[in-house]
Amino acid sequence: MKAGEPAELVNKSVTKAVRLLRELASRPRTGATVSTLAKAVGISRPTAFRLLHSFERTGLVDRIDNNYILGSEMSRLGRHADPYTGLAARAQPLLQELADEFNETVTLSVPNAKDELDLIAEAAGTHVVGTSSRTSDHMIGKRYPLHASSSGKVLLAEWPIKKIVGRLPEKLDATVSSTPSGRIRRSPRSGTDSCQEFRRGV
Repeated sequence: MKAGEPAELVNKSVTKAVRLLRELASRPRTGATVSTLAKAVGISRPTAFRLLHSFERTGLVDRIDNNYILGSEMSRLGRHADPYTGLAARAQPLLQELADEFNETVTLSVPNAKDELDLIAEAAGTHVVGTSSRTSDHMIGKRYPLHASSSGKVLLAEWPIKKIVGRLPEKLDATVSSTPSGRIRRSPRSGTDSCQEFRRGV
């Protein structure tokens, strides 16, 4: 609920239904019985049964014997959801404020499971050497390796060396001519892995 909205606008039945679905999501393989789910989310067994029965009729949950699991319709709906839409919309005014103040393009990126960055929002500045216009969204939706973007380098700077060596590929590919590339190699002086030692063209 957003700040300032009256509490009476909240539908308690929907809130209970969402809590049930979240509890089922925490048990993706085993599922759970009506009694177990009702106890876990703090509602009565009859209420849990009515909600689960409605979900089953719409395909949001399936029932195997006495256990309920999330259904195929839930998966289908999930594939259409963009997890970053709300974040991007809230961040856009701040990005534009920074772009206007510094006359530079400002972007918002989030890490993904593949140790890359997904660029989800952008605000263009008016700097003469900029590569995008104020109405351009040409970068949104692109994906960058951590070592090949300024945001990624900031993130890597906070990681310990062992984590960097374990997560980045041994051979760093260049995405543009200025991208650091080559191999992460062991420093002969310190005996530690150093991500500052890139050899171009290796």
